[in-house]
Amino acid sequence: MRADPTGPGRSPRSDRSRPPRCRSWRSRRPAPARRRSVPERFNELVGESPIAYPTAWRMTLASELLLEPGATVDSVSRRVGYADPYGFSEAFRRYLGLRPGAHRDLLTANGKGRGAGRVGDRPLGEDFEDQTS
Repeated sequence: MRADPTGPGRSPRSDRSRPPRCRSWRSRRPAPARRRSVPERFNELVGESPIAYPTAWRMTLASELLLEPGATVDSVSRRVGYADPYGFSEAFRRYLGLRPGAHRDLLTANGKGRGAGRVGDRPLGEDFEDQTS
């Protein structure tokens, strides 16, 4: 029978002259972000939740596309990622307060033309209040 090279009462790591070896690649990976911290960080950086941001972007893009000559609600809804123009119309109404056609009519009647309602500047609420009061 062979004797234990570390001797009685000594562990294999009692020799501190060598650094420990990593036994697995997993132990070298950084700790994953907490599930809750990602949306919080996104909200700090962007100012909106990760769920609200794509909707805001799509509706702002749609408001610009509606002002293009010959654009229909169906064509705009498909260009911004909605398969159903009725679903798009409801989402647009919830976001901006008007149906897409009414939004287009209001902006073209005011002479705003292409470029009204760009991402981030949402001045449309003031215009809507003046026209609908």
